[in-house]
Amino acid sequence: MPLKDCFDRLAHQPADRQTIRRTHISLLVLALAVTGAFACRVQAKTMLEGRIEEIVQSGTYLPPQLTLKKLTPQTDARMTYDASIAKWVPSYPESFLGRWGGELKNTWVVQAPYTLPNPTYRPGNTGKVVLNFYKEKDKVELAPTVVFFPPESEYMTPGVAARLGFHNGDKTSMENEIGYRPGAAFRYIPVMPLRQDRSVTFNNSALSVDVLRNSLRMIKAGCIEQDFIAKQWLNGSFDCYREVVTRFTWRGPGQIYAQVAVAEYDENRAARTRSLMEGWISPNWRTVAQQIAKEQEKPWEVIAQKHNLR
Repeated sequence: MPLKDCFDRLAHQPADRQTIRRTHISLLVLALAVTGAFACRVQAKTMLEGRIEEIVQSGTYLPPQLTLKKLTPQTDARMTYDASIAKWVPSYPESFLGRWGGELKNTWVVQAPYTLPNPTYRPGNTGKVVLNFYKEKDKVELAPTVVFFPPESEYMTPGVAARLGFHNGDKTSMENEIGYRPGAAFRYIPVMPLRQDRSVTFNNSALSVDVLRNSLRMIKAGCIEQDFIAKQWLNGSFDCYREVVTRFTWRGPGQIYAQVAVAEYDENRAARTRSLMEGWISPNWRTVAQQIAKEQEKPWEVIAQKHNLR
């Protein structure tokens, strides 16, 4: 029975049990329909989509729509292949200015079967980071930085040293130590660079970087996402395409929620490793720097200089 007829009958004559039952069913159906429609509208309104979601949901390859051409290392206006999900912005907001510190936890990791284990991609592993938002002319930019994970101890060989990413002067020191103490356990600090926008030369190796993409978008009010892609060369040979997506959600003067996706791709743009780190950062960066210095048993200034932290 239509809902209107139920109400008309109730209004003009005493209701029998069947009419009351039909009225209750009609009201229930109406309530479920309204609730469902409201839920759909809420979900559509609050759904957040950006490059991080693209990497997590279907990031097994770098999308062919993403044009990878060598750029000057500066923020440009090129969008992702789905430009409708956000708008490009030229700068981080002024409220981000200064140094921030906190912890980032590996909450999601996918690695190709042939990829060897590395503590920086271990699910649940938590690292410390100091971020620096500085002003360059009229723009607020994020300086390249490094996530420092807790110290590890491993029985080291030259192969293990290479697998753990000792591609620079640290590798030379590690190999010398292995020669002095073959088969011994070594203490080391796993680190993950979040961005490398310039070529760096070490003792026995050179990491060359071609910046291919550097876009900054506002996903929603107070939520900024930066997508950085570089082509890396190690000693003249192709190393990988490396993508770092940093997203910061402003929660007030003392809190920002940070999400960082890191992906590495081979020459065919197929993903080798994809990971997502998340955590809170605050202006209390000095405490975080002191904790990093304590773990590494070196002054923070020495650590910052070694890793070219601004």
